[in-house]
Amino acid sequence: MNLTPPRHSIQAVLFDLDNTILDRTKTFGKFTDSLLQTYFPSFESSRSLVRLYLRL
Repeated sequence: MNLTPPRHSIQAVLFDLDNTILDRTKTFGKFTDSLLQTYFPSFESSRSLVRLYLRL
């Protein structure tokens, strides 16, 4: 078993809990649009699904 860390090991981890770096709502909306278009093409819009999920 090789316990040597890889040469390009992780140097830092960023947590964006207040949407400063990335707008989670916009990103999640784009993701759900793509997901629904790919797997559920008959579904008209993901906006109501996004709003419901973000309320949880």
